[in-house]
Amino acid sequence: MSKGLYMRAAWALIRATRSLSAEQRYQAFAAAGRIALRVGPFSSPMRHKKSGALKHLFFESGLPIVLRVRVSGLAAAYAAQREHGALLLCSAHFPLDMVVRPVLDADGHRLSAITAGRPEQLGIFGSDRVVERIDPGKNAFLKARRRLAQGNIVLTAQDVRGLPRGAPRLRTLELTRGFALRPDVFYFAHTVKSAIACYASRLAPDGVIELDIGALRPPPQSEAEALAAAQAAATYFHAYARHLEDRTPRGVPWPQRP
Repeated sequence: MSKGLYMRAAWALIRATRSLSAEQRYQAFAAAGRIALRVGPFSSPMRHKKSGALKHLFFESGLPIVLRVRVSGLAAAYAAQREHGALLLCSAHFPLDMVVRPVLDADGHRLSAITAGRPEQLGIFGSDRVVERIDPGKNAFLKARRRLAQGNIVLTAQDVRGLPRGAPRLRTLELTRGFALRPDVFYFAHTVKSAIACYASRLAPDGVIELDIGALRPPPQSEAEALAAAQAAATYFHAYARHLEDRTPRGVPWPQRP
Protein backbone atom coordinates (compact mmCIF):
# COMPACT_ATOMS: atom_id res chain seq x y z
CA MET A 1 0.00 0.00 0.00
CA SER A 2 1.40 3.41 -0.98
CA LYS A 3 1.80 6.40 1.34
CA GLY A 4 -1.13 8.14 -0.41
CA LEU A 5 -3.44 5.20 0.22
CA TYR A 6 -2.51 5.14 3.91
CA MET A 7 -3.27 8.86 4.17
CA ARG A 8 -6.62 8.53 2.39
CA ALA A 9 -7.54 5.63 4.68
CA ALA A 10 -6.63 7.75 7.72
CA TRP A 11 -8.84 10.66 6.65
CA ALA A 12 -11.72 8.28 5.83
CA LEU A 13 -11.49 6.85 9.36
CA ILE A 14 -11.40 10.36 10.85
CA ARG A 15 -14.62 11.25 9.02
CA ALA A 16 -16.23 7.98 10.11
CA THR A 17 -15.57 8.68 13.80
CA ARG A 18 -17.09 12.17 14.02
CA SER A 19 -20.06 10.91 16.03
CA LEU A 20 -17.96 8.95 18.56
CA SER A 21 -16.81 10.09 21.98
CA ALA A 22 -13.18 11.13 22.50
CA GLU A 23 -12.39 7.82 24.20
CA GLN A 24 -14.17 5.74 21.53
CA ARG A 25 -12.36 7.68 18.81
CA TYR A 26 -8.99 6.86 20.38
CA GLN A 27 -9.90 3.18 20.56
CA ALA A 28 -10.93 3.20 16.87
CA PHE A 29 -7.70 4.90 15.84
CA ALA A 30 -5.61 2.52 17.93
CA ALA A 31 -7.30 -0.55 16.44
CA ALA A 32 -6.80 0.77 12.91
CA GLY A 33 -3.19 1.65 13.68
CA ARG A 34 -2.36 -1.82 14.92
CA ILE A 35 -3.91 -3.35 11.80
CA ALA A 36 -1.92 -0.99 9.57
CA LEU A 37 1.32 -1.91 11.29
CA ARG A 38 0.66 -5.59 10.55
CA VAL A 39 -0.12 -5.01 6.85
CA GLY A 40 2.95 -5.17 4.62
CA PRO A 41 6.58 -4.72 5.66
CA PHE A 42 7.73 -2.38 8.40
CA SER A 43 11.44 -2.39 7.62
CA SER A 44 12.26 0.87 9.39
CA PRO A 45 10.66 3.24 11.87
CA MET A 46 12.39 6.19 10.27
CA ARG A 47 10.16 8.23 7.93
CA HIS A 48 8.11 5.16 7.12
CA LYS A 49 5.10 5.72 4.87
CA LYS A 50 2.75 4.53 7.63
CA SER A 51 4.07 7.08 10.15
CA GLY A 52 2.38 10.06 8.49
CA ALA A 53 -1.00 8.34 8.54
CA LEU A 54 -0.63 7.49 12.24
CA LYS A 55 0.35 11.09 13.00
CA HIS A 56 -2.78 12.40 11.25
CA LEU A 57 -5.01 9.97 13.13
CA PHE A 58 -3.76 10.72 16.62
CA PHE A 59 -2.59 14.33 16.46
CA GLU A 60 -4.09 16.12 13.45
CA SER A 61 -7.67 14.91 13.12
CA GLY A 62 -9.09 18.15 14.51
CA LEU A 63 -11.47 16.07 16.66
CA PRO A 64 -11.37 15.49 20.44
CA ILE A 65 -9.37 12.47 21.49
CA VAL A 66 -8.16 11.15 24.85
CA LEU A 67 -4.57 10.00 24.49
CA ARG A 68 -3.47 6.87 26.34
CA VAL A 69 0.28 7.02 26.94
CA ARG A 70 2.92 5.02 28.83
CA VAL A 71 6.27 6.62 29.52
CA SER A 72 9.69 5.19 30.40
CA GLY A 73 12.78 7.11 31.43
CA LEU A 74 11.24 10.55 31.89
CA ALA A 75 12.12 11.03 35.56
CA ALA A 76 15.80 10.38 34.90
CA ALA A 77 15.81 12.89 32.04
CA TYR A 78 14.21 15.56 34.23
CA ALA A 79 16.77 14.84 36.96
CA ALA A 80 19.59 15.30 34.44
CA GLN A 81 18.13 18.63 33.33
CA ARG A 82 17.97 19.85 36.93
CA GLU A 83 21.52 18.71 37.62
CA HIS A 84 23.17 20.06 34.48
CA GLY A 85 20.86 22.96 33.61
CA ALA A 86 20.03 21.88 30.05
CA LEU A 87 18.48 18.94 28.19
CA LEU A 88 18.55 17.94 24.53
CA LEU A 89 16.21 15.18 23.32
CA CYS A 90 17.06 13.39 20.08
CA SER A 91 14.72 11.23 17.99
CA ALA A 92 14.86 9.23 14.76
CA HIS A 93 11.33 9.75 13.37
CA PHE A 94 9.69 6.84 15.14
CA PRO A 95 5.93 6.48 14.61
CA LEU A 96 3.93 8.80 16.88
CA ASP A 97 7.04 10.48 18.32
CA MET A 98 5.03 13.75 18.40
CA VAL A 99 3.59 12.38 21.65
CA VAL A 100 6.68 13.76 23.38
CA ARG A 101 5.26 17.29 23.01
CA PRO A 102 2.06 16.91 25.10
CA VAL A 103 3.89 14.76 27.64
CA LEU A 104 6.59 17.38 28.26
CA ASP A 105 4.12 20.26 28.00
CA ALA A 106 1.84 18.72 30.63
CA ASP A 107 4.77 18.79 33.03
CA GLY A 108 5.19 22.52 32.45
CA HIS A 109 8.26 22.51 30.20
CA ARG A 110 8.85 25.05 27.44
CA LEU A 111 9.85 23.38 24.17
CA SER A 112 11.88 24.25 21.09
CA ALA A 113 12.48 21.96 18.12
CA ILE A 114 15.15 22.01 15.43
CA THR A 115 13.12 21.03 12.39
CA ALA A 116 12.40 22.13 8.84
CA GLY A 117 9.02 23.54 7.85
CA ARG A 118 7.00 26.67 7.31
CA PRO A 119 5.34 27.56 10.63
CA GLU A 120 7.49 29.43 13.13
CA GLN A 121 5.56 27.67 15.89
CA LEU A 122 4.42 24.05 16.13
CA GLY A 123 1.25 22.96 17.85
CA ILE A 124 1.05 20.77 20.93
CA PHE A 125 -1.85 18.33 20.98
CA GLY A 126 -4.40 19.25 23.64
CA SER A 127 -2.63 22.47 24.64
CA ASP A 128 -2.85 26.17 23.80
CA ARG A 129 0.93 26.44 24.08
CA VAL A 130 3.28 25.95 21.16
CA VAL A 131 6.74 24.64 20.33
CA GLU A 132 9.13 27.21 18.88
CA ARG A 133 10.56 25.95 15.59
CA ILE A 134 14.27 26.49 15.03
CA ASP A 135 15.18 26.30 11.37
CA PRO A 136 17.97 23.74 10.82
CA GLY A 137 20.25 26.23 9.09
CA LYS A 138 23.70 27.49 9.95
CA ASN A 139 22.44 29.40 13.02
CA ALA A 140 20.37 26.53 14.43
CA PHE A 141 22.72 25.65 17.26
CA LEU A 142 23.22 29.31 18.17
CA LYS A 143 19.46 29.69 18.64
CA ALA A 144 19.26 26.33 20.43
CA ARG A 145 21.98 27.46 22.85
CA ARG A 146 19.90 30.52 23.77
CA ARG A 147 16.78 28.44 24.35
CA LEU A 148 18.65 25.92 26.50
CA ALA A 149 19.99 28.81 28.59
CA GLN A 150 16.39 29.99 29.06
CA GLY A 151 15.36 26.56 30.36
CA ASN A 152 13.70 25.15 27.24
CA ILE A 153 14.03 21.48 26.35
CA VAL A 154 15.27 21.30 22.75
CA LEU A 155 14.02 18.49 20.49
CA THR A 156 15.79 17.33 17.34
CA ALA A 157 15.62 14.42 14.89
CA GLN A 158 19.03 13.14 13.83
CA ASP A 159 18.31 10.45 11.24
CA VAL A 160 19.24 11.43 7.69
CA ARG A 161 19.80 9.80 4.32
CA GLY A 162 23.56 10.04 4.03
CA LEU A 163 25.85 12.66 5.60
CA PRO A 164 28.04 15.52 4.38
CA ARG A 165 31.41 14.39 3.08
CA GLY A 166 33.94 13.93 5.86
CA ALA A 167 31.38 13.70 8.70
CA PRO A 168 31.54 10.61 10.95
CA ARG A 169 29.13 7.98 9.64
CA LEU A 170 27.29 6.18 12.43
CA ARG A 171 25.13 3.66 10.61
CA THR A 172 22.02 2.53 12.42
CA LEU A 173 22.35 -0.81 10.65
CA GLU A 174 19.05 -2.68 10.65
CA LEU A 175 16.93 0.43 11.11
CA THR A 176 16.85 1.12 7.40
CA ARG A 177 19.03 0.83 4.35
CA GLY A 178 20.94 3.99 3.49
CA PHE A 179 20.13 5.98 6.63
CA ALA A 180 22.63 7.26 9.17
CA LEU A 181 22.67 9.13 12.45
CA ARG A 182 23.98 12.71 12.42
CA PRO A 183 26.41 13.08 15.33
CA ASP A 184 26.58 16.90 15.27
CA VAL A 185 24.03 17.42 18.06
CA PHE A 186 26.19 15.31 20.39
CA TYR A 187 29.19 17.56 19.72
CA PHE A 188 26.84 20.49 20.37
CA ALA A 189 25.92 18.94 23.73
CA HIS A 190 29.64 18.92 24.55
CA THR A 191 29.97 22.60 23.56
CA VAL A 192 27.02 23.85 25.62
CA LYS A 193 27.44 21.36 28.49
CA SER A 194 23.95 19.91 28.10
CA ALA A 195 22.65 16.51 29.10
CA ILE A 196 21.38 14.58 26.09
CA ALA A 197 18.99 11.65 25.67
CA CYS A 198 17.12 9.84 22.91
CA TYR A 199 13.41 9.18 22.61
CA ALA A 200 11.40 6.69 20.62
CA SER A 201 7.77 5.64 20.46
CA ARG A 202 5.39 2.99 19.19
CA LEU A 203 1.74 1.97 19.22
CA ALA A 204 1.76 -0.98 21.63
CA PRO A 205 -0.31 -4.15 21.13
CA ASP A 206 -2.77 -3.03 23.82
CA GLY A 207 -3.47 0.20 21.90
CA VAL A 208 -1.46 2.48 24.18
CA ILE A 209 1.14 4.87 22.77
CA GLU A 210 4.48 4.19 24.40
CA LEU A 211 7.16 6.86 24.77
CA ASP A 212 10.61 5.68 25.79
CA ILE A 213 13.48 7.99 26.78
CA GLY A 214 16.84 6.28 26.88
CA ALA A 215 20.58 6.51 26.16
CA LEU A 216 20.69 9.38 28.67
CA ARG A 217 24.14 10.92 28.99
CA PRO A 218 25.53 13.76 31.13
CA PRO A 219 27.18 16.60 29.19
CA PRO A 220 30.07 15.09 27.18
CA GLN A 221 33.36 16.40 28.52
CA SER A 222 35.29 15.91 25.26
CA GLU A 223 34.74 15.24 21.58
CA ALA A 224 35.57 11.60 22.27
CA GLU A 225 32.76 11.43 24.84
CA ALA A 226 30.43 13.17 22.38
CA LEU A 227 31.20 10.51 19.76
CA ALA A 228 30.64 7.78 22.36
CA ALA A 229 27.25 9.33 23.18
CA ALA A 230 26.34 9.31 19.48
CA GLN A 231 27.34 5.67 19.21
CA ALA A 232 25.19 4.87 22.27
CA ALA A 233 22.30 6.65 20.56
CA ALA A 234 22.76 4.57 17.41
CA THR A 235 22.70 1.42 19.52
CA TYR A 236 19.57 2.63 21.34
CA PHE A 237 17.67 3.38 18.11
CA HIS A 238 18.67 0.03 16.67
CA ALA A 239 17.49 -1.79 19.80
CA TYR A 240 14.18 0.08 19.94
CA ALA A 241 13.51 -0.59 16.27
CA ARG A 242 13.79 -4.30 17.02
CA HIS A 243 11.33 -3.73 19.88
CA LEU A 244 8.64 -2.19 17.64
CA GLU A 245 6.94 -5.52 17.05
CA ASP A 246 7.54 -6.79 20.59
CA ARG A 247 4.16 -7.65 22.07
CA THR A 248 5.16 -6.89 25.67
CA PRO A 249 3.92 -3.51 26.98
CA ARG A 250 6.62 -1.31 28.44
CA GLY A 251 6.70 1.82 30.58
CA VAL A 252 4.39 3.26 33.20
CA PRO A 253 1.08 5.09 32.74
CA TRP A 254 1.38 8.79 32.01
CA PRO A 255 -0.86 10.66 34.49
CA GLN A 256 -3.66 12.28 32.53
CA ARG A 257 -4.34 15.88 33.46
CA PRO A 258 -7.74 17.59 33.20
